[in-house]
Amino acid sequence: MKIKSPNLLAYSTLSLSIIALCSLSLTSVNASAASVFVSAGQTELSADVGEKVVNFKPRGSSLSMSFEPSENWSLNVYLSQYSDDADLTLDNSLPTQADYNEDSYGLSTTYFNEQWSYQLGYSVYQDDLILSNRKHEPFKEDTRAPSYFGSVGYSWIGEDSNSSPFGDTTLQSSTYHSISAGLQYSDWEQHQVRFAPPQHPPRLMPPQSFDNKGNNLYVDLSYDFSLYNPLSSDAGIVWGAALSWHYLISGESNLIAINGRSINQIVSRLPKNSRTTNFINSTRASSSGSSYGVVASYISFELNKNWTVEFEVSSSIAGDNDTQAGSISVGYTF
Repeated sequence: MKIKSPNLLAYSTLSLSIIALCSLSLTSVNASAASVFVSAGQTELSADVGEKVVNFKPRGSSLSMSFEPSENWSLNVYLSQYSDDADLTLDNSLPTQADYNEDSYGLSTTYFNEQWSYQLGYSVYQDDLILSNRKHEPFKEDTRAPSYFGSVGYSWIGEDSNSSPFGDTTLQSSTYHSISAGLQYSDWEQHQVRFAPPQHPPRLMPPQSFDNKGNNLYVDLSYDFSLYNPLSSDAGIVWGAALSWHYLISGESNLIAINGRSINQIVSRLPKNSRTTNFINSTRASSSGSSYGVVASYISFELNKNWTVEFEVSSSIAGDNDTQAGSISVGYTF
């Protein structure tokens, strides 16, 4: 049984509204740029069902939109949906299917002052896990985790520039660096329902409900390095790597893997006096525990002034439940 998210129609309507708003704004004001990225990817996660651990590899897609109404401001919106299913056997020996579905959305605004950037944002993550067999649904669980975050970043261009090894060798390749530090606060709620086997009347064995809630606050530190190789005046290749570290300051750590996947991890924004490229990591590995890191590498192809194609792989390290992830993104800049 596949889980259908009730937010899909709302996401689609919101996406079309934002794209229309960006188009109208670009024609009416002197906006710097607007871009839309569509991504497809796969990640990993584990879920505890009683004494059993179910491993999922959700696949899905996401939509990221960025709009710059001026040289100093950027508005960003992010939407995603991922799902997977797995087979397992519970204590009653009946073949059981576990269906998992997650969706998230968020928005942020960033202010740029020369090489400094300041970001504030809000995101919501929610998922559903349902177990079913040929007789009934013994288990349901849903989680919702809104997050508030802020960060400060600094970017600079490397001092050394060499001739591009590709395309037009008269053009200069450049290196870019970006560091950032931020805080993220998350509230989460989890609701579980366990149903008795169908041979037991509900009045004798009613469903058991369990509610759990909490919050956490943690620090995000990140460093991003990229190398830009121009192929022509309008095209080029960006090679990059990023390292981020997440440290829990207060609260529970059992949902860090969920809350850690938020839109504040749009990797970097190159300095204003360089070529600007959106590196959208819509699917990035995460982990859990009081402290963990994420290592990512990516390659981005700027086909011309408008179209970009990007590939990324990532892996979490030193956490309690380390995972891997990968994605491909296609973007268009207006």
